[in-house]
Amino acid sequence: MIGQGGGGLDERLAHAWHTAGGPGLQIGMDTPQVTPSLLDDGLAALDATPAVLGHAADGGWWAIGLRRPDASVFRRLPMSTRRTGRRQARRLRHLNLEVTLLPTLVDLDTVADLPLIAADPAAARTAALARRLGLLAVPQVA
Repeated sequence: MIGQGGGGLDERLAHAWHTAGGPGLQIGMDTPQVTPSLLDDGLAALDATPAVLGHAADGGWWAIGLRRPDASVFRRLPMSTRRTGRRQARRLRHLNLEVTLLPTLVDLDTVADLPLIAADPAAARTAALARRLGLLAVPQVA
């Protein structure tokens, strides 16, 4: 188990990657439509390019992968903003890392995000739970 370390999200991410010490693919836990196939694609892309990035529709990112950890990928990069994904991509390119882009996904930040996520068949379990909780309209049967 790796402790988070201190500081803002940028510092905690830098610490986690530094401590892990090897290649990897990190995903956000608020993208229930992620499939094993998407993860496989991200990992396979690291065989061809040193970095992968999956943008989130709200401007952030849902996945980042690095062949070689580098804390400077994250440090002093504003997180959780509408520009985080673009800034992260720029930072990777600034570090001379070729980036393979993964599909853009909607992350689940608010109830308003549920209809978009529920429309993706990969998020069927999330959609069913949201309907049971009354957070999504139950589809009309024709």
